[in-house]
Amino acid sequence: MNTVASRARRWPLALILTAVATLGACVDEPTAVTPPPTATKVTASVGDDIANVFMVTSRSGGTDVGSLRWAMSLSTGNDTVRFDPSLGGHMIVLEGTAVATKHVTIEGDAKYGVTVSGAGRYRVMFALEGMTLRNMTIADGYGVDGAGITSQGPLTLDHVTVYNNLATAGAGGVTATDATLINSTVAYNTAPYTAGIAYHSNGGKLTLVNSTVASNSPGKGIGPSGTTTTTPPVVTLRNSIVSKNGNGQWNFNCYNDYGFRYEGANVISDNSCGAGAGVVLADARLQTIANNGGPNVTMGLIRWSPAINAGVGCGVAVDQRYVARDAKCDVGAFEFTDFNVITYTINPNVTVDKNTGIAEVTGTVSCKYDDYDDDIGFRIELQQRSKLAASASGFRCRTTPKAWSALFQTTGGGFTNGSGVVTITTPWGVPTWYTQPEAVSRSVKLSTK
Repeated sequence: MNTVASRARRWPLALILTAVATLGACVDEPTAVTPPPTATKVTASVGDDIANVFMVTSRSGGTDVGSLRWAMSLSTGNDTVRFDPSLGGHMIVLEGTAVATKHVTIEGDAKYGVTVSGAGRYRVMFALEGMTLRNMTIADGYGVDGAGITSQGPLTLDHVTVYNNLATAGAGGVTATDATLINSTVAYNTAPYTAGIAYHSNGGKLTLVNSTVASNSPGKGIGPSGTTTTTPPVVTLRNSIVSKNGNGQWNFNCYNDYGFRYEGANVISDNSCGAGAGVVLADARLQTIANNGGPNVTMGLIRWSPAINAGVGCGVAVDQRYVARDAKCDVGAFEFTDFNVITYTINPNVTVDKNTGIAEVTGTVSCKYDDYDDDIGFRIELQQRSKLAASASGFRCRTTPKAWSALFQTTGGGFTNGSGVVTITTPWGVPTWYTQPEAVSRSVKLSTK
C-alpha cells in the first residue's frame, strides 16, 4: 500500500482563535474571528432544520459585521449562513482564513452562487467540527495543506467547485477526515503530493456522487493522508469522473485503490484508482473549466465523451448547474445536453420503373453538427397496400442537407401507380451524443415511368 505522511495538522482551539495570518507569518494559519457583542441573528423559519440563520450582507473579506467570517464565527452548531441575494454571482476576497469552530452550513444562491477567494495568500476554509457548503466556489487558496478546504469533521460539498488552490506540501483542494461530494468539481488545484482531495488513511471516508475530480497536478487527484494503522479508509466512487490528474508521467489519478468501492459507473482515465466492475477506463474528454451556467464554473463534456449516458442507478435528479438529468444520466457533475440532432426529409414523389416495378425513394438528411468520424445507418420502408419492402442507406452528419436514395423491389408485380407510405428509422451506429431520432413517416405518390 502506498501512503504518504500526513501534512494535516490539528490545531488546538486556543491557537486557532489567536493565530494571525499575515504575509510575514504562516499565511495558512486561521485568523482570529471575534464576533461583536451586539451581533444579532435571524430566527429560523418554520421547516428549517437548523438552529439559527446568519445573513452575509457584505463582500468584505474581514471580520466586520455582515461579513462571511463574522457570520461563521456566530455559529454554535447546526446553524446556517446565507448570503443576501445582492451578493449572488459575486466574489468575496478574504483577508484571512474563514474559520468555523462549530459545524455550520453555508449556502450560496442556487442560480448565481458565491465565490470565496483566498487571494493566493490564505487557506480559504477551516472547519474544526465539519461543515456543509452548497452553491459555492472555493478558489485561490494557499497553505501547507488543504489550501481550499480543511475539515476535521464531516464535510459535505453540494454543488460546489474547488479550484485553483495551491498547497506547498499536502492537498491542494480538500483535506478532510470524512468528505462527501455531490454534484461537485475539484479541478486545477496544485500540490506536490495530493493535488485534489486527501482523505485520512486511518478510518477516513471519501464519497463522490456524480462529481468530477480532474486536472489537478502535479500530485495525484485523490490520495490518503497519514499511515493506516487499525482501520482502513473507505473511498466510494458513484457515477463520478476521475480524469487527467497528476503530471502525466509519474503521478496519476490515485495513490492506490486501497479501500475503494465502485457504485454505478465511473469514468477514470487510468487504472490507478482500480479497475473492474463499476469502472470505465477511458479519457473522460472534459472541456476546460468555464462558466456553463449555474452557481459555479464546471467542466463540460465533449460530445464524444464516454461519460455521456453512462450512469447506472442514478439517484441525483439534477447536475451541478441544476440542469435536469435525463433517464440515461451522465457520469460526473455535468449533464450533457448539446446533442447532435438528425433531420430527415422524404420527397413526396416516388418513381416506379414501369418494366420492373422497382421504386426509387429519395430525400435528404442533415445534422445540427458536422461529424466526420461516425457512419450512421438508417432503414427505409415503403408500403403500398399489402406490398412492403425495405432498404437501407448510410451517411455521415453534415449541417448541409445531403441527398439520399433507396431502391425497393417487391414480388407480385412490383409497385404501381398510386399512394404509399415511406417510414425511416435509425437502427444502428448512432453515437451517445446524438438524440435518437424517432421514426419519420410520410405519405407519398408513386408514379411509373
